[in-house]
Amino acid sequence: MTSLIEVLPFDIIETIVYLLAIDSASDHPSQNETLQACSLTCQTLLPLCQKQIFCFVLIRDVESKAALVKLIQHSQHTPRFFEYVRKLDYLVEPTDWEASGPTSIVALLKHFTKLSSFMIDFQVNWIAGCYNNWTKIPPEVRSTFLSLMTLPTITSLEIHGNLLEFDHIGLLPSTSLRELRLNCVGFADWDDSPPVNTTAKSIKLHKLDISFDQSVEWVATTLKPYFEDGTSTLDLRELKYLKAISCYDLSLVAEICKKTHLLETLVLTFMCHDKNMQLITPIIAASLKTLTTLSLNFIFVCKMTNYDGVLPAIRDILQGIAGQNILSVLELQINLFLHHTPNIDEWGIFEEILLAPGWPSLAQFDLEVTHFIDSTDDVDNRLERLHETHFGGLASSRSIAFNFNIKILIS
Repeated sequence: MTSLIEVLPFDIIETIVYLLAIDSASDHPSQNETLQACSLTCQTLLPLCQKQIFCFVLIRDVESKAALVKLIQHSQHTPRFFEYVRKLDYLVEPTDWEASGPTSIVALLKHFTKLSSFMIDFQVNWIAGCYNNWTKIPPEVRSTFLSLMTLPTITSLEIHGNLLEFDHIGLLPSTSLRELRLNCVGFADWDDSPPVNTTAKSIKLHKLDISFDQSVEWVATTLKPYFEDGTSTLDLRELKYLKAISCYDLSLVAEICKKTHLLETLVLTFMCHDKNMQLITPIIAASLKTLTTLSLNFIFVCKMTNYDGVLPAIRDILQGIAGQNILSVLELQINLFLHHTPNIDEWGIFEEILLAPGWPSLAQFDLEVTHFIDSTDDVDNRLERLHETHFGGLASSRSIAFNFNIKILIS
C-alpha cells in the first residue's frame, strides 16, 4: 500500500489537517470527530491530528480532571501531549488541594510548558472568605498557577471570578503577555518598589479587558513608574483593544486611555451619574484619531439619573465627537432602570446627529434599549414602535447598516 507521505508533500498534509482543525473549532472546540477519525487512518496523520486535537484543553469539572489524570497515567506519549497543548481553560475548585498539598491534577499542571493562552476561573463554587482569597490558597498551589501565568510562551492570560488579594508581583515576569483579561479580580496592596533582582521590563499589551473597579484601579496603578529607571509595569502604547465593564468611577479609565496611542476598539459599560457622563467625551476624544469601533453600555438608574436627562446626555456625547472621528462601528446599549421612560420625542436625536455630516466612515450603528419595569402597568408601548416613528431614516440609509433592538423586562 502506498504511504500518504509518498502521494502528497508533508507540508501540504500538515496544512490540510490544520484547516480541518479550524473547521472543527468554528463550531465548538470539543467537536473534533473528523480529526479523531483522521488520526486513526495512518501513522503519518496520527501526530499531526494529535497536535490539533490537544491544542486546546478544557478542564472545568471533576470528570474532566479525572479523565486527564487517567490519560496521562496510561499514555505512552505523555511528554508529547504536554507539548501539544497551547490553550488551557481551567476551573479552580477547593477540591484541587488537600491538607497535605496539591491533588494529582494540580501536580500535572506544571507540565504544561508550551502554553500560549491560559484561562483560570475562580468563579464557581467559591467559599466566601477562603476560596476566593488568593492568600488562603496553599502556597504550592499558588506557585503552580503562577508558573503557568508567567510562562515565557504565554501571550494571553484570563483570570476570572471573585478572587481577592491577588499579588501583582506574581505577574511581573509575564513580559510576553499581549492580551490580559481580569474579571472581578481584586489585588493586594501595591508595593512601593519591586522585589530585588526583578528585571525592569514592561508588559506591552495589545488587548486589555477588565471588569470590577478594583481591577481598573490596579491597571491605573501599573501605569505609574515602578522600577528605578522609571519603567512602568504595564505599557499601553501599543494597545489596540480596551474593554472596561461595570465602572462606577470612570476617572481611572480616563487615566488609562491617556496612556494609549493606537487604540482602535473601545468598549465601556458604566453607571450613568453626572461625573461619569462628563468624562465620556474626553475619554473618547483621547483616541479619536485611531478609534474605529466604539461600544458604550449606559446603565441609567433612577437614584442616580433624572429620566428627562437620559437622551440629552447621550446627545451631548455624540455631538462632542461628531466631525472629528473615523468610527466605522458605533454600538450603544441603553439600560433603563427608571420608573418612567425618557421623553419619546427625544429619540430622534440619533437620526438628527448620525445622518448629518460628521461621520465620514460610519458603516454600522447598533442601538439596543432595555427597559426594566416593575409591572406590566409601566409598559410604554411607544418604545416598541420607535423603529417606525423615529428611526425611518436610519433604517433606509444606504451608507449605514442600522440594527435596532428593544427589550422590556419586568424586574
